[in-house]
Amino acid sequence: MAGADDDARTDDVTREVRAAYAGATWFELARATSEAHHALERAGAREPGADVRRARYAALRAMLDEATENVSTHCLHARL
Repeated sequence: MAGADDDARTDDVTREVRAAYAGATWFELARATSEAHHALERAGAREPGADVRRARYAALRAMLDEATENVSTHCLHARL
């Protein structure tokens, strides 16, 4: 049952991150992703809240990857 709770918590964190950073620029996403990565590195893997930090970083990283792909596609179309 803990796995289901972890999945639900991860989904909640992902939704919160997506809502908080909706409309953010690529640079804002990059900064937030970097900060989340550093927070993840500073805290130990067994520290309280580690799963939330991992979920937050993963959600931000996915948004940054998506934004990077969108920028790349936009630049490619602009060159054509």
